[in-house]
Amino acid sequence: MMVRSAFLFLFCTTMLLAQWPQFRGPNGSGVGESSARLPVRFGPAAGVAWKTELPSGHSSPVIWGDRIFLTAAEPGQRKPAALGKMIDVGGKLYTICLDRPTGKILWKREAPRPRVEPYQPTNSPASPSPVTDGKRVYVFFGDFGVLAYGFDGAESWRLPLGPFNNTNGHGTSPILVVDRPIFDRLGSEHEWNQQVNGASNDWTGQLRDNRPICLILKRLR
Repeated sequence: MMVRSAFLFLFCTTMLLAQWPQFRGPNGSGVGESSARLPVRFGPAAGVAWKTELPSGHSSPVIWGDRIFLTAAEPGQRKPAALGKMIDVGGKLYTICLDRPTGKILWKREAPRPRVEPYQPTNSPASPSPVTDGKRVYVFFGDFGVLAYGFDGAESWRLPLGPFNNTNGHGTSPILVVDRPIFDRLGSEHEWNQQVNGASNDWTGQLRDNRPICLILKRLR
């Protein structure tokens, strides 16, 4: 089974005083707000505070206070699909929360997986990064849809979506605007209309010139 390791270097204790709530940080630029001096040498054998073994996945961790959130996939059997793509049969999808000071896994929640969608061999079923507002963490899996969890790991709500017309697998990560998670994805107009027509007023969507679609989810209380 493929695994990845999460490293927290000693200098991060100072650098990450600001929150890192989404992919590429607070404003999506990938630039931190700390004025701390950063080291020029670090790696697996230097400056490591802890190391935790995790399932594989391409998502980036997000941070709020002493909590680190990420998504991961425990792979099943990888099988070839059409057009040189892959499918992952029997694998599991997870949202994981770690304690930032120690690296301890605080909770691990499995997502439903009603289907397995194809993806390119360099992709993963767990590529989109989570996003958090400090109260909940929101995650998206192409093989299910959207889930929201409290910081204690309790599920707040779920919204099944799809199936999607995306042969390369998903990679875009959600962002938050005020209290609404926003997802950008690719799909056909027919597919989008199917989902909109079958949904309630809990979410809305737009399709512009067959370009990437923006899915806006209202907060579900």
